[in-house]
Amino acid sequence: MPSIFIEDNPLYHNKVKWVMQIISQYAHTTYEYVLDKNQSNISVGSSTAYDIKIDDSFFEKLKNERTKWKEILPDGPIYKNECGEESLLETIFYLVNCIQEMNPDPEDIDHYGRFKYSASLQFHYGIIEENFVGHLIDQLILQFPILSLDGNLPQVKSKFYISHDIDILLSGWKIEGYLALKQFKWGLLLKVIWDTIRRKPFYNNIDQVIELDKKNGITPCFYWLASHGKDPNGIMNADYTIEDLNIQCQKVKSHGFESGIHKSSFETTFHQEIAHFPFKVEHNRYHFLKFQTHSAWKEIEAAGLKTDASLGFAEHIGFRNSYGLPFVPFDVENDRPYSFVEIPLHVMDVTLMQYMGLNAETADKRLRMFTEKNKNQCILSVLWHNNSFSNYQKDLNTLFEGYVNCFKVQDLYNLGVNKIFEDHQINDIQNRVTEKRI
Repeated sequence: MPSIFIEDNPLYHNKVKWVMQIISQYAHTTYEYVLDKNQSNISVGSSTAYDIKIDDSFFEKLKNERTKWKEILPDGPIYKNECGEESLLETIFYLVNCIQEMNPDPEDIDHYGRFKYSASLQFHYGIIEENFVGHLIDQLILQFPILSLDGNLPQVKSKFYISHDIDILLSGWKIEGYLALKQFKWGLLLKVIWDTIRRKPFYNNIDQVIELDKKNGITPCFYWLASHGKDPNGIMNADYTIEDLNIQCQKVKSHGFESGIHKSSFETTFHQEIAHFPFKVEHNRYHFLKFQTHSAWKEIEAAGLKTDASLGFAEHIGFRNSYGLPFVPFDVENDRPYSFVEIPLHVMDVTLMQYMGLNAETADKRLRMFTEKNKNQCILSVLWHNNSFSNYQKDLNTLFEGYVNCFKVQDLYNLGVNKIFEDHQINDIQNRVTEKRI
């Protein structure tokens, strides 16, 4: 087991140790932290006397809330110290923890209160579909082979996580009728009317989604809204009742699948919404991806949840924090990790068709390219809403099955949300990072 010595400086000690734990997870190994620099394989500190030199001015900037990427990363997505040397540990900390989002300017936030993709460094530097932090860790392993399990770069095949947000169950006929009318598709409008008369389920299709997942060997998580109606910004929340929620959750549970809360866009708290669920809620995704990262992480921590699966841009597929694996976020204010696992969101049905404006054929090609590019060292998180499986959304239905088949062809395995949580050793990370500084 490699031994690591980190200089005892409260400005960065816990943060650097957290980064080392991110590296050890990526490399599928563990490190021992020692008290004596002379007994270490690798030493980390703020002078040239250490194997890895830390730039303490980087952490001073964070301490003073100077977090904008245009200041921290003005010339590219890698932080450089005053001598122009690349500082990889600092970059990893900055990117994985979404530090660019800590103190956003008003123009960085959209009408719904979300950090804009167009305001991000990922957009500016064109790295949104790249597991950039993974590449930085590879550079460190090439420089210090002892950081990996066998001295080589880790090449573990990626895995995938499938989830379904349940926004709409009962008003599918209204939506499909409106769309048919808006597009002057009179034949389709007549079909909607006829299907409504015959009481066709439209989006009330959880049974269909469950059977499709079972057929494909998927262990999904369903995220449910506990609040009904439209918020002040015009975001629709659930069109179903708490009674409907309870019935559907029991159905999902009977098939061995997980359910979580789809935190509404209202100002109600987690505790208020969780009270409506018929089971202990441990997993979350924010509805409409309406959240601001660092305040949301505090809310998730206070609610005692195990996982969150919200960290993605609505506007584009890819890596919002430039990292392909789940992680335990770091609480900068309290200088310690949180106690939940963040499962970043990489692909969403609405992103492809609505935000990126792709047709089914182009979307299929983009997904296959994205997966091929990230076929190793990632857990790719995919969200498909239940309404995308309706008979009125055949392109999205076909696209989903094609994408799942793409995973199978590449021999990529599916993970459930609880397995992801277990694999990321939350308690171990907490203990290792928050132990008394050496």
